[in-house]
Amino acid sequence: MPVVSVILPTYNHAHFLPYALQSVLEQTLQDFEVIIVDDGSTDNTREVVQQYPDQRVHYTYLTNRDLAASRNTGIRASSGEYLAFLDADDIFLYLVQRAVLVVMKNAPLRMLNRGIWAILWHSLRHTSPLFHTHE
Repeated sequence: MPVVSVILPTYNHAHFLPYALQSVLEQTLQDFEVIIVDDGSTDNTREVVQQYPDQRVHYTYLTNRDLAASRNTGIRASSGEYLAFLDADDIFLYLVQRAVLVVMKNAPLRMLNRGIWAILWHSLRHTSPLFHTHE
């Protein structure tokens, strides 16, 4: 069972997908799976995903529904201890998974989205040696 399941919904974002996927694959934390949920794309999303033979990358196709349905499908397919959400037109910054785990292991959270990132970032800056800053 991976530590982190990255849920990556996409709809006609084949041109962004390599950047999003590469940002996950290049994380220092390598114990993860990526669940790409294609919400009925009509572009070459499937072919882009097939260029990544990594066993941690999983692809699911839905008939076009909506973002919530895609995320829920990804959640149901996940097997990780923690969930992380990444949109196809976004990237994970270097060390983001490791930083999130530092916080999550010390808090009763099991899911993270951008809405609470600012709160977690503030906590990390003051408690984690990964993010020690001088003010």
